[in-house]
Amino acid sequence: MKIKDLKYNYKTDRDTRFFGAEIVTPWGAGREAVHRIETIRRPVRVPVEGGEMTISDVGYTWYQLALRERHVWLSAAFDDTGALIELYFDVTAGNDFTDPENPCFRDLYLDITVAPDGRIRVLDRDELEQALAEGEITQTEHDGAAAHCAALELWLREHWREAVAFCRERKDALCREL
Repeated sequence: MKIKDLKYNYKTDRDTRFFGAEIVTPWGAGREAVHRIETIRRPVRVPVEGGEMTISDVGYTWYQLALRERHVWLSAAFDDTGALIELYFDVTAGNDFTDPENPCFRDLYLDITVAPDGRIRVLDRDELEQALAEGEITQTEHDGAAAHCAALELWLREHWREAVAFCRERKDALCREL
């Protein structure tokens, strides 16, 4: 099971400029950060329907949001022109703020992506089931992950534009601090 943090460097072969800050959002309080990719050995591409999508390259920016008392972690990827690539929500076992400067989370496998046109996809249901079968997570964690994912998906169907606008606004604000 993966543990990720706010200063998480998706691939170790890149350098970023980083800025993080406390934030209060309509959905709760937490910490946000922006990563501006300065150098990278090679672009990071992920499979999507019909091909691949670049999510990390020189000039790309990632906005991240970790909220206290929530079971989701948001990452928003923007290309070198500032265009949104996607919103990516990790379903978590809760966000850990033991280190308030660098919160972290334990990934519970399920993810939700939101494309710039509002298409929503739930990913990795098979990984959640496999983790349960192999004893990596408990039935309670499995059921909690499924419930948090379903609630977020339902909310996003009505509010995806609001989430996209929020990420754009916060990314731009934090980039001014870099």
